[in-house]
Amino acid sequence: RVRLACGGAQAATFEQLLEAVSCHEAAHLCDRIRLWPPWRRPGALLRFLARAGFTPQGVISRLEYRAELSALCLVEDPRFVLAALLEQAEQYDELELDITLHARAYDELGHALVAELERALERGDWRPSDIDPALELQWQLHRLQPEELRELARRVAAREGL
Repeated sequence: RVRLACGGAQAATFEQLLEAVSCHEAAHLCDRIRLWPPWRRPGALLRFLARAGFTPQGVISRLEYRAELSALCLVEDPRFVLAALLEQAEQYDELELDITLHARAYDELGHALVAELERALERGDWRPSDIDPALELQWQLHRLQPEELRELARRVAAREGL
């Protein structure tokens, strides 16, 4: 459903995939600069570790969350990133297993996108054109236009401190 909404039956082009992966990986480099060495910005590192639950798995998952969120904010058409994100998050939900830390992070990010959309609709300060507030929002993310999805991702990123 999401892949079809992202440009019909056509698959992502090599350029779109490269752009998404490049933005994702560049976000990891930004986090490395921001968090390392730990004595340079101990407050930022402590906040990050607390958000990650002070566990190695939590740190990895949080880094993946932030990297994929950055890709959603930066790529030309974030619907392709959303399609991949929801595909992995759906597997995480269906199997109720932590298949990968990526899947866990993407599941959390999917929930954060829906929660932010709910907040925006409740406040009335932003309403994407093809979203029906009377229906379940989690099943409507694929209806967002690229600029609307980018705006939603940027709102989540602002809450994340990105």
